[in-house]
Amino acid sequence: MNIVKRFLAKKQPVILDELIIIPSGQLYLVRSPSSPKSENECLYNDAALTIRNTIHQYNYELVLWKGNESDSDSLNDEEDENSEAQDEFFENESNVLKSFVIDQNLKVCLFERYGEKIISWKDMEGDFGDMFEYRINKSVPNDTIEQFMTCICKYEYEKKYEKSSEFVTAKELQEFIVERSELFDSCLDSAYTPSSSSTINMLQLLNKNENKVEYGEDNDSFYENSNSDSDSDSNSEGEDYAKFEDAAETLYSDISNDDLKQRIPLDDFPCKSYIYDPTSEEFKPKHLNVSVFLYELSNWTYCMETRFVGSSKNTGLVLGLKTDNAFISRGDKIGIFRTDDGTLQFSTTIDKLTFSKNGSKPIVPSKMLLLENDKTMIIQDNKNRDKLHKLDLEYGKIVEDWELRKNDKDIPIESFTTNTKFGDLMNDPTFVGVSSQSMFKVDPRIQNGFVSNDKTYKTKTNFKQVSTTGKGYLAVASKNGEIRLYDQLGKNAKTLLPALGDEIRGLTTSNDGRYVLATCKTYLLLIDVLIQSGKYENKLGFERSFGIDAKPMPKKLQLKPEHIAYIKKKHGLDVKFSVAKFNETSRGDEPTYIVSSVGPFAITWNFRKVLNNVRDSYKIRVYQDDVIMGEFINKNNKKMVLTLSDDITMTSTSSFKAPKHEFSVVKTAF
Repeated sequence: MNIVKRFLAKKQPVILDELIIIPSGQLYLVRSPSSPKSENECLYNDAALTIRNTIHQYNYELVLWKGNESDSDSLNDEEDENSEAQDEFFENESNVLKSFVIDQNLKVCLFERYGEKIISWKDMEGDFGDMFEYRINKSVPNDTIEQFMTCICKYEYEKKYEKSSEFVTAKELQEFIVERSELFDSCLDSAYTPSSSSTINMLQLLNKNENKVEYGEDNDSFYENSNSDSDSDSNSEGEDYAKFEDAAETLYSDISNDDLKQRIPLDDFPCKSYIYDPTSEEFKPKHLNVSVFLYELSNWTYCMETRFVGSSKNTGLVLGLKTDNAFISRGDKIGIFRTDDGTLQFSTTIDKLTFSKNGSKPIVPSKMLLLENDKTMIIQDNKNRDKLHKLDLEYGKIVEDWELRKNDKDIPIESFTTNTKFGDLMNDPTFVGVSSQSMFKVDPRIQNGFVSNDKTYKTKTNFKQVSTTGKGYLAVASKNGEIRLYDQLGKNAKTLLPALGDEIRGLTTSNDGRYVLATCKTYLLLIDVLIQSGKYENKLGFERSFGIDAKPMPKKLQLKPEHIAYIKKKHGLDVKFSVAKFNETSRGDEPTYIVSSVGPFAITWNFRKVLNNVRDSYKIRVYQDDVIMGEFINKNNKKMVLTLSDDITMTSTSSFKAPKHEFSVVKTAF
């Protein structure tokens, strides 16, 4: 769309000191390949980008702000940008992360990579070839991005010519339009090129009406040469066309949805190159081999595990209560990430997990549990459910293997958790577990079987999940959906909550024991187990039994039919929720959010709205990969870590958007 003309056509002048904002994105520092440091570094995982006026005339700043964590989920559902809280946020200089004077030398440009819009500019104070990339959240409307880039061009014009841009024309702004390749002009020895992403053709947007692309019956019959001197050649059908053989051209579609295609002759490159169709099967092995060669050349080492690339995916996530470190399981490895200062930073990897007494037998974690102030992790292998393994996180190795037995019988453990809700903060090596027909405590100090204080049922209970409260009360879920509430291990259940017919795949409780949150395949169940009337009024279902006619009614949390239809139509996915979590902390905060996910959609429910039966109680954020699991940080209950199939990210509740018609995630379901 012709963005500059559209804004120039406004009769009202642009208010220059008005805050222009892109509300959500990530800032990366992209270093030159010649740099000895890592190529990409995520500086801020959740930040807002604005333009603001300065005290000097014709001078403006590009300003990066902390992610606005103000709770925008009031019952009136007012937007953040209309609230006084947000105005105060942007008036507070302590929220500024970085600022840059807008100048033509900054070379601000907009491009797209893998469907993600990115604003890039030079790092004027960094090393040679360094640049910043602000990767915009997909929920930001295109109109906002277009207005932002138009203002960048206008303010660069004012900076250079020291006069107002109120009546500037599109032609006058053309000199400030930066192609991404210009960022690399000074990097003569750089192997990094912008060919992996499409630069948004701002010149094409400026002059769309003058340079319309006319298609014949075959859309591929027309190409517009990027070199204006050869426009006449690009339309010829004669001998000049021979220069553009299949092996000597590459095509790419411009992201403006105009299907603009360009040919790039090999003669334009200062070196020899091979051009392949990236969608062909022939391209994939060649791309992999070249990647391996470049890695070996730059690191002076052999890439021995190339054949295992892509063979494993992230499968699990646990967050430490003491350190707030994130532990991600992937195959026989566990990656450890720090969450200091609101950013996610890689710390180390514990790889090649094996049995402590048999180093050739690998362990692939299916469940993980942190104990003893994040010093110990209990791991269950996905193929050996009757065994648990103790991982010493300070030593970085499996130090003990436990074979759970009782009365000379193996106990295949279904689920296990700490003795209390925040038991990780205690120096207690014991924890609670359940098998299909029993509940027990695992105590590594017991030499024979490691099991104590057990309760075994003679009938088939099919226990699958267990969770504990701050007082050590236990909630145990069965495969058929029943939930039993216990005041302590070894006794009979005080309450049996009837099943709704679906298997419970995840179970958690609030710290005070009032709420039980169960995850089923297509919905979540939130159950208030506080007894509301009768003899035991204000007691919990863990402590006393409910009356015959006073069983609690669960609240069923599920997506709206139109959103389910969109997920199935757009992504071909059936709804399957990941294990839901509260955002409680060990400080005693009451839950205010619930987080779960379906495929690439991370979802948060406003807890207060759910309790008040507000229909629009959830918000969505979409990612490029499936969200495996999400969990809130203990030190900040508005920040969460999400593990994706091949990535890990940290975000805040304020970055989630209501799935309204203007939100691109569910913009058009049909």
